[in-house]
Amino acid sequence: VIRINKLFCNLSTITGPIKMSKVSCNIGTDEVSMCVFCREDATILMYTQPEEDLTKFPTLAVIKSSWRLTVRKLIGMISGLGSKEIAIMRVTKFWIPDNSNPVYHVMYKVKSAFSEKKILKLQGGSFPNLKWYTLEQVQQMCVSGQLSSPELMEYVAQTLQPRNFYPITSDPEASKEGFDMLNEILESNVLVDVESSYLTPQEQLLKMARFSISEQKRIYKEFLFRTFPNLLMNKVQFQNFTAELGWKKSEWPDLFLCADVTARGGMTFRDLLLFLAATEPDTPHGVGTGEIRCQYIFRYFDKNRDNILDRNELRNLILAISSTKGSQKPLDIEKVVDSYAQELGLGSKPRMSMGTFIKRVGELKFRGTSSLFRSSTSVLKLVPPLSDKYGSISQQPPPSPVSPLPKIASVFPGMSWKGAFPMSSPVDNEHLKSSDKKDFEIATHTIRLSKHGVLEDVRPVDKVTYGKSVSLGGQDHFVRLPSIQYYDEKSPANELLAALKFFA
Repeated sequence: VIRINKLFCNLSTITGPIKMSKVSCNIGTDEVSMCVFCREDATILMYTQPEEDLTKFPTLAVIKSSWRLTVRKLIGMISGLGSKEIAIMRVTKFWIPDNSNPVYHVMYKVKSAFSEKKILKLQGGSFPNLKWYTLEQVQQMCVSGQLSSPELMEYVAQTLQPRNFYPITSDPEASKEGFDMLNEILESNVLVDVESSYLTPQEQLLKMARFSISEQKRIYKEFLFRTFPNLLMNKVQFQNFTAELGWKKSEWPDLFLCADVTARGGMTFRDLLLFLAATEPDTPHGVGTGEIRCQYIFRYFDKNRDNILDRNELRNLILAISSTKGSQKPLDIEKVVDSYAQELGLGSKPRMSMGTFIKRVGELKFRGTSSLFRSSTSVLKLVPPLSDKYGSISQQPPPSPVSPLPKIASVFPGMSWKGAFPMSSPVDNEHLKSSDKKDFEIATHTIRLSKHGVLEDVRPVDKVTYGKSVSLGGQDHFVRLPSIQYYDEKSPANELLAALKFFA
């Protein structure tokens, strides 16, 4: 009897070398996969991609054809494989940003007779390293992270032991005793409206990380390019992604284990989105968001996954805080650990639960966590704007014609444009004297940049809010801090900010 939920609890022990995986290229095209099985000896036919070292089912893109014809073509690509019994196991509908039509992944099961196994040509065909695997071998690959996605274990279990099967990626509203034949990934259950009047703590985290609907679409599209046609991001794909965000190789295994909150060996898009929001460089470490970040920090340093930080794990946490502050490693770290344990009321053999850890951080008895567990690069700098990095995945509608420029009276009431810049009120600034008649053009858009050079906002000029009481008549209105002082790390303002950050 197989219980998939129990199986995935063992995935917390996954370790091993990291293999680089390629980004999927068929996100705009339907794909057909087949689970070939032999009932007599309970085996499954799968292949291993050499450059990825990941085992998967034979898959083929649907190009100007139907699903049925594509699966028959797929069967024909394996020499000696018959096609007497073919049935659809699951159809998954994917919503794709910037695409007017959804994309489908169709999983077929194909029964192979035991007599056919002797004549099958497993090497030298379109799928390298084809091999028959027993149920136990597939389980071992699932635990070790060798499967392209943990959900493949669902198809294997459903095929070989359908009566003793419990799905892990099916619709939670569906019957737990069945296998969902139709699975829909829709925009409504992918994106989170962070502008809602009521937000859960997780939704508040996304809002504070500035993951608006537009940014969520960009991240989701990147997720699809790395995982399609699977629903879960596996360990290899996750570690490649975090490497691009600047995380060190030594940190990858623990990052995966703390981000995989369900311990099933793979992450949904929502799992990944919350992890990215918690590790964003600029996500505030305050009320609400700080508690969720502390949960991730606790899981990251809880190496043995017993939900307790022991003395060794507490030592690693203290050293990490010291490192982020730029301090040297304490000469006698054990005395520092004893000091922390005494301050936190943990006794001579400190053991701290997650609840105690979050409480002590909230009481400011455990300082320095705000600088922990942050990516060196924002994910919003890594993922491209929609349709930029990988090109358009479908024929886009023609752009709407540019609207005419707004009349200046609608933007700045009381002013008119005559080709120059007459000022009705006297000013002392030489650049604004009414005698200086300079030609100009009305701007159509305004942009707002962060001090790091990140584009934060673009809007038409007629949508810009302005204060009616603001007057252009005072010279002090145009006084600005020179940029050389603004970006100078030794300026008084920046030195004060650095000092405050040190004690955060």
